[in-house]
Amino acid sequence: MASNASTQALIVSKSESTHNLEDGVPFAYENLRVGETYLKLDKTLFRITPDAKKGPPLEGDVITVLSKQGGRLVLERDYSYVSKGGTAVRRFEVEAMKLVAKHTSVPLPEVIYSLMSDSSGEIGMTTIPGTTLESLWDKLNSESKKSICHETWDQIAKLREIPQPPALKQFFQCLADGSPTLDPLIEDLDRCGTPLYTDEDVRARIYHRYLHFGGLRYKNELPDMLPRSSCTVFTHADIAPRNIMVDDHYRITGILDWEYAGWYPDYWEYAQIMRPACRTDEDVRARIYHRYLHFGGLRYKNELPDMLPRSSCTVFTHADIAPRNIMVDDHYRITGILDWEYAGWYPDYWEYAQIMRPACRTGDWQKWMDLTAPHKWDISGIAAARRILF
Repeated sequence: MASNASTQALIVSKSESTHNLEDGVPFAYENLRVGETYLKLDKTLFRITPDAKKGPPLEGDVITVLSKQGGRLVLERDYSYVSKGGTAVRRFEVEAMKLVAKHTSVPLPEVIYSLMSDSSGEIGMTTIPGTTLESLWDKLNSESKKSICHETWDQIAKLREIPQPPALKQFFQCLADGSPTLDPLIEDLDRCGTPLYTDEDVRARIYHRYLHFGGLRYKNELPDMLPRSSCTVFTHADIAPRNIMVDDHYRITGILDWEYAGWYPDYWEYAQIMRPACRTDEDVRARIYHRYLHFGGLRYKNELPDMLPRSSCTVFTHADIAPRNIMVDDHYRITGILDWEYAGWYPDYWEYAQIMRPACRTGDWQKWMDLTAPHKWDISGIAAARRILF
């Protein structure tokens, strides 16, 4: 058991008073808050205050919640390693990380262990020092942004040199272990998906999905608009500030999240970096409508575009205000609001809509990556398809 001093420094409920270990909460996904640090004793959680961190070492598993979304739970354990687990964690991410470590000097977490079943997985990996580029980007000057983007393209160039394993050479597009991709642009409509064998197959898949999900505007032009590729190269497929760690001098210390990595057409990394966020209220409404159709919505197929609310401005929004995220004292006065992972700028009605029942950010990351790109492709066809396929 933890020492008395450690126990007194644990806060586990709604007020600022301290509680003993028996007042903990069960170790469960819904009880974990992003950014919080806990002491885990058996199957019970105790939230650790800053005072407890300064005190004597705590006996038990100390965990910090780094991320929880999309079927993934990412935890830092005992301040020494990171575990990533959940239904969306699969073997192809492990294979990607091992390939990159074997063939390149690209900085990334080292895989310590992996546990996989038919329905879920867990990966243990080393921690990466530094801070996410996402948290610093808006504070950087133009020279720093340009330097980071050049370094990012240098790391991408190393990835493109990774040789395709002999067992996968028959495929033009596949994930690192040969599995079919889950990218919305080219995911197989058949549940038993297959990798793609040629560049023509990739373009045909994009076009097929575009038509399947109601694309009309570029129905005749899209096949000729889509870019061609004469080769397949290893691609991270989700290069973004949130997945790049940097040090105090803004040098890259690590690239994270390799679940989409694999072999893709040579333009794919560039196209993924350039994919649009929601820039206007019309974009938001179009995204909602297309996702409605994407997931089989039929009842309001014709009426929904006119039913969706309009907004003339964007406002900062928590986006997940709910009783589970509101702390109160003994007088039922709010003492804190938790879980800010979805917070950002949204249409003015979004908070109300979320309360009455998921984020669109802008920035110049894409501009700088485009300016520093060693090669640019015509991705107008990809952009057109994304209006339907996200």
